[in-house]
Amino acid sequence: MSSPLRRQRPTPAPAPLSPAQQELKALVPERPTPATPPPAVVEKQALDRFLRAEHLFQGKKADRLANEALETVLHRAPTADEVKALKHDGRFHFERHVQRHLDAKPEVQAMKQADGAARELLGRDGDSALFEQARALSAQGQSPAQIRTALEATIKGGAEYRRMRMPDDVKASYQRELGRAPSLDETLAGVKQIRPLIDQGQSADQVGQAFTATLRATPEYRNAHAPDTIRDGFQANLNRAPTAEETQKLLGPVKDMIAQGKSPDEVANAVKYVIALGPEYRKLHVADNINGEYQKMLGRAPSQDEIDKLSAPAKEWIDAGKNNDELNQGIDYCIALSPEWQAKHPQMNTNRDQIYLQQPTGWTCGPTSLAMAMAAAGVRPANMDTVWEMAQGDKLNTIANHSTDKMPWEIADIARSMGVNAEGHAGAFVPEMRAALASGHGIMVNVKEPDTGGHFVYIAGLDPSGQMIVCDPWHPETTTWSDDQLQDYSSRAPGPGNYVEFWRG
Repeated sequence: MSSPLRRQRPTPAPAPLSPAQQELKALVPERPTPATPPPAVVEKQALDRFLRAEHLFQGKKADRLANEALETVLHRAPTADEVKALKHDGRFHFERHVQRHLDAKPEVQAMKQADGAARELLGRDGDSALFEQARALSAQGQSPAQIRTALEATIKGGAEYRRMRMPDDVKASYQRELGRAPSLDETLAGVKQIRPLIDQGQSADQVGQAFTATLRATPEYRNAHAPDTIRDGFQANLNRAPTAEETQKLLGPVKDMIAQGKSPDEVANAVKYVIALGPEYRKLHVADNINGEYQKMLGRAPSQDEIDKLSAPAKEWIDAGKNNDELNQGIDYCIALSPEWQAKHPQMNTNRDQIYLQQPTGWTCGPTSLAMAMAAAGVRPANMDTVWEMAQGDKLNTIANHSTDKMPWEIADIARSMGVNAEGHAGAFVPEMRAALASGHGIMVNVKEPDTGGHFVYIAGLDPSGQMIVCDPWHPETTTWSDDQLQDYSSRAPGPGNYVEFWRG
């Protein structure tokens, strides 16, 4: 008994496209299936019609059919001689002879390459532009293979082909730059970026570079290549690769900056900043410090001999842990000892920004004020090393006493031992102090301010308005005093009117 017929299971309907898939489909043209028969079929059909008609008709109809056959094969209007030759072959020879006659023509072979390349890459017949290129290449004597290669390159560089390939190009870029395939949303975003660039006429290289730059700006790429960012910073600034420890030390901060949305330039500058703080970089670039300070102090660049002379002590200061400001102060001190600087600066330095120091403890106002005076005279740098030097037992002896109990003339003796002209005064009034300042001298005054006991302050000179340029080691915010303020503070000091006057010879 025969088995009953089984009902065939219906083919399930395709799943509906998601919004992203629909949008991607609208942006990317599909490769069509050619509606017309392949060129070889078309040519054969045209030749068949001519050969059949040639036995039945003569005259104008035969001419029309010959023209049609040749135009189909050559993609141009044939010449009268070409029509005559085809009619002759069609009349006296078999069909294969006609086909052989046409196939032997280099131009026909070139047209076939144009059609074949267009069908393979674009899914359609060739167009007039491809036929013209193929004809020109054939006229130059190029082989069919060479013509095909050139035509395929033209198609692949054209907007039509590149629009079809957009998803593939996005995927290839993701694989190359991030080592993975893109998601649907990432593919859609990539196509949205690429499509306008193609429509604007940008080349494949330009579009590829733009999309690559987009991927390389993503946190994913930048985090994966954070070690490369660190390596590039070391190569550019130290001319070497970082050690594993140096890379690991910077890796966390670099990734934090990426997470904060910092640009690649900002991250690279931060890496350079960290490298520039290290002693290796600073010693490599110590000539820059020396050049900068020469320009500031003498208004000129140093000679190579001057750079060499200062490089050794400058590198020693870096190895000793001096920061950049302290390094520059040490360089300034060395320059200030030169006859050239001394000749240009016979007076005390009144630039508060260059000499001001804040006292490190509550009992070091005396050493700090004397250090500022020595810096103004150019015999010591304005830094903490000078402050502590002034506090030693052979100077003010402040470390042992936790106070400065020297009289003005004793302080003047200490200054003279360091090569600075000085004179101590007791019981003086403000007009005498102002006169000293007006003559280009600096003074170290014993005062008592509202919030201090006995206190030392250095006054560097007079500003353009006549105010006193105050370097109060306890009050960095105080920059000037009037005569009345000085009179008030000086008169209430343990040694009223006591001050030391400094000047350069």
